[in-house]
Amino acid sequence: MRKTFLKNDPNLKECVKVLNKLKINHWICYGTLLGVIRNKYLLPWDNDIDIGTWEQKNKNKIISAFINRGFVLQNKVFGNKNLLSFEKGKNRKIDINFHEIDKTGKYAFIRHYAIKNIFCRVIYVLSVSKNYNGRFKSIVRLFSFLEKIFKKIKIILEKNNLFYIDAGFKTKIEYFKKLKSINFYDIKVNIPIFYKEFLNDQYGKNWRIPNKKYYWEKNKHKTIFS
Repeated sequence: MRKTFLKNDPNLKECVKVLNKLKINHWICYGTLLGVIRNKYLLPWDNDIDIGTWEQKNKNKIISAFINRGFVLQNKVFGNKNLLSFEKGKNRKIDINFHEIDKTGKYAFIRHYAIKNIFCRVIYVLSVSKNYNGRFKSIVRLFSFLEKIFKKIKIILEKNNLFYIDAGFKTKIEYFKKLKSINFYDIKVNIPIFYKEFLNDQYGKNWRIPNKKYYWEKNKHKTIFS
């Protein structure tokens, strides 16, 4: 019997409500956009919801509003200034990505921290083992009783700058400048008008074919490391 899964996520609906109330210009992007457009549901193997915005100046308002709605801010340890991650319950994590404009004015740039190596990636996967939906999830979840231990190991590595490296990628600014609203189940979400072009640039010409092995850090055209 095929296992059922949620095609939408309560945290996405709540996230949209919070940002709309704050009048924050935002859009869904990356893996979340891919699922909404191609699959008509959120990707089952994707553990987070990707939201894009330009409004770095309103970061504190966003943090306060999400905390007031019962979300927990997750990325205090490694302090990425361009990313806010919130968790609530056992639903998907919300990642709010603050985009910058590069010096040429032609590209939107987002800075992330990338996991340093295979060892750190294993630590990360085991630190979220209870809700992990990626490859080999049946094996990973066997270690869920050790999740708290691996979370502590991850925090120690982060504090000693041994877990992440500074990384990011750029996208044509035109993709995120013009947006439109579409219906996604019982909510309206903002997406780029040129979403096909963006998905083609981001995931390749075969973006309509599901690829569970895609990993953004391996996208050499888009990713830079300092």
